[in-house]
Amino acid sequence: MAYSSRGGSARGGSGRGGGSARGGGGSPATAYAVAGVLVVLVVVVFMVLSKKKPVAELPPPPPPAPTVIVPSGPTKPGEKPYPPITEAMLNEGRNLVRTFEKDAATADRLYTDSQKAKKAGDDAGWQAKLREASNLYHGINVKWNDFVDRLPTGNGYDTNDVERHYFPREAGQVQRYTKLLAAMKSDLK
Repeated sequence: MAYSSRGGSARGGSGRGGGSARGGGGSPATAYAVAGVLVVLVVVVFMVLSKKKPVAELPPPPPPAPTVIVPSGPTKPGEKPYPPITEAMLNEGRNLVRTFEKDAATADRLYTDSQKAKKAGDDAGWQAKLREASNLYHGINVKWNDFVDRLPTGNGYDTNDVERHYFPREAGQVQRYTKLLAAMKSDLK
């Protein structure tokens, strides 16, 4: 640093006009005050910007786990319990059989019409109606068998055993709906 003859420095201090060579002036206290205000402003801006914004609505909680139906136990002494199935699967099987009623009624009507056509000597009409009825009955069987194949197994029980245990009424309905299917196969050409 260079000193002037008056005792002040070339950069500032008490020389010529009491200011610094850069044109500013002021005491260190002012500089600290300005720096302090800037620090406070930066901290406030940082806090405002980093504040967590309200979270959008949370997604609904997952549905409760399916209710497992445990069978009441063996029906005979020494018999193992059947595998448990869910309430949803019970409802699915019951609802599935309800959907078969319309197809079965249509197939029954077509079968009756095919028999009338056979008696009238209309072989083409007989076969067409018979094939259509057969397709409806077969569709019922396929849908039911696909459902039965998804039933749980275990404790020495296969899917058919589980079907007979949990769905005796529904299995009986499917058999009644499709009872003519076997008889029709010999008539189809």
